Amino acid sequence: MSTNLSDNTESSAFLSDSFEDVTQQFTDVQEIARRRYTRLLRAKRYGRWYVLKTLNDDTAGQTVYMQMQHKELELLMRMQHVNIVQGVGFEEVQGVGPSIIMEFVDGENLQECLDKGNVLTTAERRRVAAELCDAVAYMHSLGIVHRDLKPENIMLTRNGRHVKLLDFGMADTDAHAVFKQPAGTLRYMSPEQAQSAVADIRNDIYSLGIVLDMLQIGKRYAGVIAKCLKPIDRRYRSVDDLKADMQKVDSRTSRLRWVALAAVMATLLTVIGIQTLRLSSSQHSMSVLKDDIEATRQQMQQQKKAFDDFHSSIDSSTAAAQQKLKANISTLSDSILLLADANKRLHEELGKTESMKQQALQALHKEQARTRIASHLDTLSHWSYRWTDLSERVMAVSRFVYDYVDKLPAAIGQQERDIIRRAMLDDWQRWSSSIRTKANSIRSKLPEGQEYDLNAKNKPPSQPL
Repeated sequence: MSTNLSDNTESSAFLSDSFEDVTQQFTDVQEIARRRYTRLLRAKRYGRWYVLKTLNDDTAGQTVYMQMQHKELELLMRMQHVNIVQGVGFEEVQGVGPSIIMEFVDGENLQECLDKGNVLTTAERRRVAAELCDAVAYMHSLGIVHRDLKPENIMLTRNGRHVKLLDFGMADTDAHAVFKQPAGTLRYMSPEQAQSAVADIRNDIYSLGIVLDMLQIGKRYAGVIAKCLKPIDRRYRSVDDLKADMQKVDSRTSRLRWVALAAVMATLLTVIGIQTLRLSSSQHSMSVLKDDIEATRQQMQQQKKAFDDFHSSIDSSTAAAQQKLKANISTLSDSILLLADANKRLHEELGKTESMKQQALQALHKEQARTRIASHLDTLSHWSYRWTDLSERVMAVSRFVYDYVDKLPAAIGQQERDIIRRAMLDDWQRWSSSIRTKANSIRSKLPEGQEYDLNAKNKPPSQPL
């Protein structure tokens, strides 16, 4: 017996027979980003999009930048993780030059998503946080330190909004000897990273804590995030430890939910039991209803007498009810007074927190003024070899923030400490960004090469800030 499927089903087909050319050469090359040392281009090969990362015209051919390029390639090719951009290879691309070939990620970076407001739900934010932690933990397991974790380097795919960690140009390992100097983005850089040339995975954990804070994954994780931002010797030693604490928070929250659900179920079962008992009692009453009718008639006379007695006592009952109502009103008034008192205490606590925050900011401004950086910044043009000293002074103010918060009285709660720390960090970032902008303006006006000539024979006298 044969069946003619063509008579019963509609065959699948493309809606158009016009296809794009598929070639081994890179086509449709277009620049998508340009950075200090490199530029990124999107190109098509064999019908698939790729990203080409190559050196800028002014850095191409320079040995140190070529070594950096090869280091990034080596690190990319070592990593195979679903949440890390995949390296494909390295080749000379016609019209572009020597390029790292990477997968193209269709989507937008995390900073773009956060700038749009409530694009990500709370569940999506927590999933992004979990995938980011998995990617960083895997990277650290290979001995790789990213050194530039920030929302701009975290892509979210268009389909599913899954994490893809990008840009390993600043990454480092113990095995490499090239580009061994402080690097990163100031806003997300740990205090010690700006001074030390030794890459430490705890540098990434600090940056990861700032990103998790920006994700706003919930107040219940505040303690975990705060530990990411502690001084390096009190910070998480690994991302696995961080993930374990997050799982403990989730487990504790889950247990509370189950307890609440159990209480609701117990109440529901109690109500069901009571209703069942009442139904059973009603069925029994129906069986003896006839016997009760006669007894009810006999009780009519007694009820009439009881009604007369009730009528005579209603006046006294009304007086008792009025007395009870007055008592209830008095209790209600007391409750209102207690509520008003609690509200007053709450406002006092809020005012106290705001006062402590202002005191902390005043202390920070005093520390900033003590460094005398802003008032003497123009002298940098006369002693360009002191850039490291400038950076150390700026980061010293950052350490002052954490020391100040850690020295607050033990009676001050964690929430108040977080408010004070965040206010001081925001103020410090605005100040340090202003200093960095002015310093870079001065640096750009120096003769080429002077700012790196730390061994000049005719140095000006060393003058402190």
